[in-house]
Amino acid sequence: MLSRFSRCSNTLRTVAVAALSLSAATAGAQSLSGTLTMDDAFQVYLGTSATTLGVAIPGANGNSWPTDVTFGPQALTPGTNYWLQIVATNSGGPGAFIGQFSLTGGFHFANTTQSLLTNTTEWSLRSGSFAGSPLGIADEGPNGTGPWGTFGNISPSAHFIWDGTSNCDVCTIYFAAPIIAQRVTPPGTTVPEPSTWALVATGVVAFGIVRRRRSA
Repeated sequence: MLSRFSRCSNTLRTVAVAALSLSAATAGAQSLSGTLTMDDAFQVYLGTSATTLGVAIPGANGNSWPTDVTFGPQALTPGTNYWLQIVATNSGGPGAFIGQFSLTGGFHFANTTQSLLTNTTEWSLRSGSFAGSPLGIADEGPNGTGPWGTFGNISPSAHFIWDGTSNCDVCTIYFAAPIIAQRVTPPGTTVPEPSTWALVATGVVAFGIVRRRRSA
């Protein structure tokens, strides 16, 4: 028969394993997802510089207007600030970009939430590259506006937007929005996840119980 001390030790190990699993799951839940479409084509990138093209997100591209594309979850590194970058191409006639994006974990957009829609206030737009000249953004109307129509997989509050400076009809332009880490840990330091603190507290309590039982 196991002693009371052995039984308590086994219980503590079980709790520790469960808490570590929870900690790993919490730490891994950091991601970007989105649904968008473009008249006519696009590629989504994830960068760490406002002016330098980042890394293409797998599956986050389209060239068969009017099909919308959903991508993600794309993993994010905790404590790192990013830029959501979209290279948009119009092959002729009116151009338009519409979409919705979401974050999980310790990140938010410039609007301080984890949700972002296409609009004229929360995006930047440049010509030539992400380091190019800034362009104004035109609001072409909410989801459902003609000639583009309604995209059921995208929020009705999202707006069609495009180049408001030259209203280019054959061009490639560059949309961007910042992704902000809610807590940046200085190099060389480690901040435990909440579940890690719970593990420590559980260990302390369990150790106290074992000591009391052994003393009894």
